[in-house]
Amino acid sequence: MATELARPSAGPTGTGLGLPVTERREQLEPGDHLLLYTDGIVQARDTRGREFGRGRFIEFVLRQHSGRHTLHETLRRLMAAVPDHHHGALDDVTVLLTEWRGGHQQELIPWGT
Repeated sequence: MATELARPSAGPTGTGLGLPVTERREQLEPGDHLLLYTDGIVQARDTRGREFGRGRFIEFVLRQHSGRHTLHETLRRLMAAVPDHHHGALDDVTVLLTEWRGGHQQELIPWGT
């Protein structure tokens, strides 16, 4: 199940621009995944000008990570799919995909060191 942590768009933080900061609080539990991204992911356009889109982005991540792939592989596939969709230089493309493993932090490193 996916839950959107909706909040209004905000300007860049940590830049000293004096822009307001918007906070959102949500209780996460062990096993939960958190996906953060910048608008460059969903705004990547193909040669006809069609955006990769938020719906495609969410569906892609859910499909890829539905038990078949690790977080690392899901993210690797996403970071291949967006440039494949977008022909040219990407702008403002950042994704953070993480999982709360609750006591199994050593398993976060894919090579087990």
